Amino acid sequence: NIVSVAMGTGTLTVNVDNDADGTATGTFGALTAGTIDISGSANAGPPVTLNDTLTFNGLVNSTVAATTIDTAATVNVNAGITAATTLDINDATTVNAATGNTIQTTSGELDIQTNVGTLNITGADATLLTIDGNGDAAVLLAAVTDTANPNLTVNSEGAVNIVSVAMGTGTLTVNVDN
Repeated sequence: NIVSVAMGTGTLTVNVDNDADGTATGTFGALTAGTIDISGSANAGPPVTLNDTLTFNGLVNSTVAATTIDTAATVNVNAGITAATTLDINDATTVNAATGNTIQTTSGELDIQTNVGTLNITGADATLLTIDGNGDAAVLLAAVTDTANPNLTVNSEGAVNIVSVAMGTGTLTVNVDN
């Protein structure tokens, strides 16, 4: 577990399970670095199985370059993410994103789709999660589900690609080329 990191423009790399020998858990508070790369691991298979859990309880903020979060059965985003360039949350069975937060790039593609099974919006009825892609780049989202009836707003200065949406009575708002 990492309570917080504030390292300016340096690169923060964390491998939660570097030998793929079982289930590992990484829990993170506020993270600030130039580039952020947080990874779990998968067993070699066959079949390949994602088995780690990565939980982010504080703001994740890359100040210079990309933020990458990958290779986990479950990724829990309980606070906001701001990536200076691209944001990739990839190779995950489920990404749970809590309402009351913003997940955003300042200048680059926002990808929560590549090898992601489900993007699940968690939060109470009528609460809001905002996903905001900037820099004339695409926002790519996996199949969107929810646990109650929260609202989701997706903004992109480029394109938006969502695999599918199966939400309750919450509102989905998509703004393209905003």
